[in-house]
Amino acid sequence: MKRIAIIFLGLLLITCGAESPTSPQAVAGIYTLQAVTIDSGSGRAQVYLNHEAEENPPTGFIELNPDRTYRLYASFGSPEQSIWEVNGKYAVNSKLEITFSTSGRNFSGFFYNKQSRIAVTESLSGAIVLLVFERETENLF
Repeated sequence: MKRIAIIFLGLLLITCGAESPTSPQAVAGIYTLQAVTIDSGSGRAQVYLNHEAEENPPTGFIELNPDRTYRLYASFGSPEQSIWEVNGKYAVNSKLEITFSTSGRNFSGFFYNKQSRIAVTESLSGAIVLLVFERETENLF
């Protein structure tokens, strides 16, 4: 019985030190904007990719902080550019879905590719916008 208790205690101590993949420390970092798809509902979607050859490539980032705050900036589109800038709090659930909240509104996304990418969907000006961000560094915090 004593041996079982020692093994159980050892396993408990090993798992206590493990960081959850959904913890703020695990997801904290800067994710740079890689692609934007805009579906206006007319059957065609506009796609902007982060390539130097593009005339107006998208630029931007999501900064996720260990204190569960975020800052998002994205610029994409025509020469006038569509600019989206927002900050607030975020939460990640066990399915790696991320919810962003700011005063008066929420939007969501999900992690994929071993948590190195975030896809965010938002309704802006009557269109559905999909933004894809890729993790810039392993962990800044």
